[in-house]
Amino acid sequence: MTGGHDEPLETMREMHSSHEHEHDFGVIDEMTDEQRERLNSFMTSIGLVMPPMSSHRGREVFLEKGCVVCHSINGVGGEVGPSLDAADMPSPMNAFEFAARMWRGAPAMVLMQEDQLG
Repeated sequence: MTGGHDEPLETMREMHSSHEHEHDFGVIDEMTDEQRERLNSFMTSIGLVMPPMSSHRGREVFLEKGCVVCHSINGVGGEVGPSLDAADMPSPMNAFEFAARMWRGAPAMVLMQEDQLG
């Protein structure tokens, strides 16, 4: 398997290799690149795997959405909301739980943004 698109499949293979029972991931090796890409896209679309993360894109979204007004990362940003420093996050971070917390806090965050940003 090659490329970053195969990472979720490789992660699943590694996670399951330690189980007492082995899963047959050999079929993945027989798939074409296009088939693996389609499988990864499907698993991502239904929430079985996380999409590839990009710190550059995360920074852009953090600034574009106004998160920086209330939250800080590495000492840069506001102090109203909790710090989002990687050091303060559980390791490994459960991205689904992080998203759920954001969703639950969305109404309060929207009100704060309206107050702070107009």
